[in-house]
Amino acid sequence: DACTSKSCITHQKFAMALYEQSVCRSCGASSDPLPFTELVHYVSTTALCQQVLEKRDERFGELLQAASTVGDLRNCPSNCGQRIKIRRVLMNSPEIVTIGFVWDSEQSDLTEDVIRSLGPHLNLSGLFYRVTDERAKKSELLLVGMICYSSRHYCAFTYHTKSSKWVFFDDATVKEVRLDFRVI
Repeated sequence: DACTSKSCITHQKFAMALYEQSVCRSCGASSDPLPFTELVHYVSTTALCQQVLEKRDERFGELLQAASTVGDLRNCPSNCGQRIKIRRVLMNSPEIVTIGFVWDSEQSDLTEDVIRSLGPHLNLSGLFYRVTDERAKKSELLLVGMICYSSRHYCAFTYHTKSSKWVFFDDATVKEVRLDFRVI
């Protein structure tokens, strides 16, 4: 259940109201929509690196969508034998979208290809299979932070809008990084 309290800033600002559904292209069967709320959209860096190599011309949102569904196959709802991908549909227009990059193996890293694919802007229509909210369809969000998780450890990059500078946080270490977004 989604939090509807007017005093809950976390859900007001970050909540992405989604549903998942499987639709078989062979027989047309579909599963019942499964609604849920997501506060952080986690993406495997291994899958993201793979998608960058396979889909070099894609925009960042499309790469994230492809990476978040890698290996996420389900059986056809009518059991026709097909394995199908889950479709995730965004139903609201969150003010803030949080994406968590997860290093899921020792070899996984944000390679140069992934860094080159990063951009300061993200269209929600690219991040999900479909977006139903008209405002969300048209919105272009500014990337202002990244949460990174590796070896049971978190660090983060955030963009300070007033100074137009990126800041790196790693435990007690806080330091400014170069102004150029591509350096991050």
